[in-house]
Amino acid sequence: MTGAKRLWIGMLIVGLCTAAAVAAAPKNGLNWQKDIFAGHKESTRTGKPMLLVFGADWCVFCKKLEQTTLAEPEMVKYINENFVPVHLDLDREK
Repeated sequence: MTGAKRLWIGMLIVGLCTAAAVAAAPKNGLNWQKDIFAGHKESTRTGKPMLLVFGADWCVFCKKLEQTTLAEPEMVKYINENFVPVHLDLDREK
């Protein structure tokens, strides 16, 4: 499976989660922004689109995405080079 295909599958899984990420962004090599406004500012500065990832401590599928697809070195490199990754926790963020 190509990196782009895994990215789309990952985005689909993320879209199915109803809440957002853990309070601190996961440690998997991605250059996460923890604030959507900081992410937007970085996106505007670099011209890269934002990649929004939503999850929660209780979201099994979100955790699986973070531990598998979003932890693969090839995917980490692709995302860091082409996106401004933003990891949000809707349980804690407004």
